[in-house]
Amino acid sequence: MRKITFSILLVLVATLFVNAQINTSQNFNSSTSYTDGWSDDGAFAITPTGACGGNSARDNVWVNSISGKLYSPPIDDLSSGTTMDISFDYKIVDYVSSGIPINATQPGWGSLDVEYTLDQGTTWINLMTIDDNNHITSSSCNTINLTIPAADIPSGSDFQLRFTSHWLSGDFYVYLDNISAVQTVTSTPNCDIVMTSPTDGQANASTTGLITWSPATGGVVAYKLNIGTTSGGTDVVNQALIEGGDTFYNAGSLLQGVTYYVSIIPYNNLGESSCSEFQFTTFDVPVNDACIDAFDAFPLPYTNSQDVYGATNNDGFIANCESGMNDGVWYTVSGNGEEITVTVTETSVWDSELGIYTGSCGNFTCIDFSDSSNDTEEVAFTSVIGETYYINVGDFSGFMDNDEGAFDINITSSPVCSLPSDIQVNNITDKSATVTWVENGTATEWQVVYGPTNFDPTSEGTSVFDNDGILGIEISGLKEESTYDAYVFAVCDGSLSKLLGPTTFTTDKLSVGIQNFAGFSFYPNPTNSIINLKSNYQIEKLTLYDMLGKKVEQSIPNSLNTVVNLAQLNSGVYLLQVEINGDSKTYKVIKK
Repeated sequence: MRKITFSILLVLVATLFVNAQINTSQNFNSSTSYTDGWSDDGAFAITPTGACGGNSARDNVWVNSISGKLYSPPIDDLSSGTTMDISFDYKIVDYVSSGIPINATQPGWGSLDVEYTLDQGTTWINLMTIDDNNHITSSSCNTINLTIPAADIPSGSDFQLRFTSHWLSGDFYVYLDNISAVQTVTSTPNCDIVMTSPTDGQANASTTGLITWSPATGGVVAYKLNIGTTSGGTDVVNQALIEGGDTFYNAGSLLQGVTYYVSIIPYNNLGESSCSEFQFTTFDVPVNDACIDAFDAFPLPYTNSQDVYGATNNDGFIANCESGMNDGVWYTVSGNGEEITVTVTETSVWDSELGIYTGSCGNFTCIDFSDSSNDTEEVAFTSVIGETYYINVGDFSGFMDNDEGAFDINITSSPVCSLPSDIQVNNITDKSATVTWVENGTATEWQVVYGPTNFDPTSEGTSVFDNDGILGIEISGLKEESTYDAYVFAVCDGSLSKLLGPTTFTTDKLSVGIQNFAGFSFYPNPTNSIINLKSNYQIEKLTLYDMLGKKVEQSIPNSLNTVVNLAQLNSGVYLLQVEINGDSKTYKVIKK
């Protein structure tokens, strides 16, 4: 395996060592014009007249000039994340037209705000307001000392200080002098950085090259990043400076299946810290990434688990099925004439799709696909003996090359429940008919569903089961001169074949005899337990079947009124066969 080394080294270039945290001060003595980046909004002026010492910045605040602003120079990206100490001298004295003002202004003059910004003036944070509540009325300059906690001025922050005067009454001067804002560090930063993405020791890491880490404490100003093919090398990236409080770097696309070593070292004006090295390994391309390298799912049942984050879209998007999908990873399975079921269950967070194809790599014919909103995709299909089926597990998108993830795959096969054929209806009378068909598989049980023509056999009609070993069944209780449709299912180990039918037939005219089911009724349906039955003629026998044709219970009431108790049965649909005077009818009943 190839190895490449990242070194995030915090090395100070010479110019940064001088100013590698915030340190600004001004006494205005060097000139009567602003120097070193200090400025105002036009209200202040630098003067020696009445100054705290040498020169001071002074604002005349009165009714025609109700506010003024004085700014320190803006400092970008140099906060060390440590406590800042701020001090300044100020006084408030009455205006004089000439000479030195000597009278302290009395309460009610207004206020003076001390503010700072960390976002280049978008937001100003009030540090102190001087007003009648805390102002010392004096013609001498007073010294104010303030502190900004380390937590309020994070590492790499911008910084600027602002003083704003506000007029309330009178005519007065605001003097400012000997202003300083200083962060102090006493040692190099702590080596408490944690690489957060990728994590230390991570396998199957992304190849995007984005590296992130937690900030160092103890006065960090910035970081430096070297990327090399050996430990400490710089042949990939040479001393990239990471400042402004950022704790991330995008190194660009990385190689797959490569171990990278990462050193993250913070620095400030006292120097850099030597910190421990991290490492991670980028993902490998899955062995079955390409169709020609598909895993052979043999023998069945077949199971496998994969994390295919590194799968590539090497054959492009697979658009043979309706929705299209990513070219993920591939499996093949050989048809055995049975029904093959492929189930894929996501075991990480991604959106999978499952596609089944015949043909050859790059020349597919869609058999079926599954693209649900659930974590499981499943396709079942009837296989042809000897046919090769290609199975693609990939991201659902047919136009974006998204990442795949982890999944379990399970492939099983079971005998197909063959569709019967050649359904026939014979021996038609006014109230009965015989239904026959041809069995094409190994089924020994069948379900016949019949009802008025054009009924829905999946939700309507009457069902009877043929499981007596003799193919064919008589259906009875029909109405005279009525048209019916009949369908047949084969029943195989509890599953049903596809539907055969309909075959349509019409009953004969009413024959001479008693209409045995005239006046027959039962209720309630659905029921929680008891079904009441009532007839004008003696009810001879009752037989209850489940939907697979299994006899549940049987009784011989020989009475006009009787009950069927379903209390002990599971909820579901059952078939109740009723016999009266030798005739029978079957009814669907629902147990709630």
